[in-house]
Amino acid sequence: MELTIDKDNRTLKRASFYLDRPIRKRFLYRVDTIRTTFDFEFLENCGCIGVKESSIEVSGSAIFVGRITYSATETYSDIECEAPIRYLLGHSFEGAEVRY
Repeated sequence: MELTIDKDNRTLKRASFYLDRPIRKRFLYRVDTIRTTFDFEFLENCGCIGVKESSIEVSGSAIFVGRITYSATETYSDIECEAPIRYLLGHSFEGAEVRY
């Protein structure tokens, strides 16, 4: 796990969660990479920190299938503070979660 903090604003900028080392089950499968990353940004219209972009990457191999690679990136631009859909972290870490 890696966290990137903006020292000036004391806010979370990026959170990455990843597989520390490959997982292997004899000849059945091998998982080389699992990584998911969330990029955070201060949302002026909501007054809090929210996920602006998320990405995932998975690679490995499996018997009878061969090499497997998957990656995707999602960018969020449909943020509405009045009708919450997703969770946001309040501007200070002492605040409660806010939905958007």
